[in-house]
Amino acid sequence: MSNRKGKALLAAVFACSLLGWAGTSQAGVIFESNFDSDPPNWNCSAPGNAGIWLQEWEPGWHSPCEGPNSFGGQTHYSYEVGPGGTTGNSMKVWTHDSFPPTWAYSWMIHHFSADYRELYTRWSMKIPPDMAATGNCYYQKLWRFGFGPAGPRGGTEVYFNAHNGAFPNDSDWNLFPSVILTENSEVFPNGVLADGQWHSYEFRLKLNSSGRSDGITEGWIDGVKVVSRSDRDFDATDSSTFTFTGLGFGNRSDQCAFQSAWRAIEFDDYVVSTTYIGPVGPQTPVNGACGSANGQSFTSAPTTNLCSSGTASALSGSGPWTWTCAGSNGGSTASCAASLSATVKRPSAPRNLRVR
Repeated sequence: MSNRKGKALLAAVFACSLLGWAGTSQAGVIFESNFDSDPPNWNCSAPGNAGIWLQEWEPGWHSPCEGPNSFGGQTHYSYEVGPGGTTGNSMKVWTHDSFPPTWAYSWMIHHFSADYRELYTRWSMKIPPDMAATGNCYYQKLWRFGFGPAGPRGGTEVYFNAHNGAFPNDSDWNLFPSVILTENSEVFPNGVLADGQWHSYEFRLKLNSSGRSDGITEGWIDGVKVVSRSDRDFDATDSSTFTFTGLGFGNRSDQCAFQSAWRAIEFDDYVVSTTYIGPVGPQTPVNGACGSANGQSFTSAPTTNLCSSGTASALSGSGPWTWTCAGSNGGSTASCAASLSATVKRPSAPRNLRVR
């Protein structure tokens, strides 16, 4: 082998290795967001040009931001970005009791700049084991894809829903066309994994041809295929293409209520591609750690600086207060506490004191 050919071969091997290291920065990826470049403690009430709105997404419609709402010593907006993701930040949609309000859907939207009839989407999702709803929640939407022109029955979207029953364990997990209510597909017959750990989910969606049920749905959990169908009718046409993707959680019915404590469903590593993406690799455990409020004294329950790492629980007690900071990916949970400040009252001088 000549020296020139040898150098060319080494260069080709090096280039291939770089492609292998690039993760999701591969040919086919048209959008990705892991929320790590967004400002710390960002929430959905930020102005339209701030942080995540400027960099990756824009607000969705249908009550995209709810709050602030205070409960149990904590205050949250319906969705926020903060520490606790697979590698850094994650998007968190917060719930408790009747918050967010009924039918409110807390979500973000990204519009595509080109036409696609077939797409793959992959994301990481973490659901706390004690995040639960009672009653029939009907259609709890997670993500949605829009398409146009509309089909003959007016169809313009495909939803990923937790349908019927109490979220999450009693729900049917369906891919739902927006107008053909009898045409749904239970894509995760065994449900999703509500174990407090990050799991990787991926779908392939291909729109149907005009007047035909030949749309395609494929789904994977942690790289294992769990559904494959090629008989879907999304009410698309030959000229329909995907126009946007949205990510969020909500649309709770008035017959459903969440758990009594603050809990958040979390999203990370959201990718849209024209080719199969594959699961997020094994993640490094991140231990929870108490924030600067730990060990301090307050006149009222602390609401900030509860955790420097991990997800804060609701506060317990009325002074002193305790809380935990839950780690992620198998990381440990830290126990934290703060005390009630003692009010020091100076004694007043006794009246009618005579000095002899």
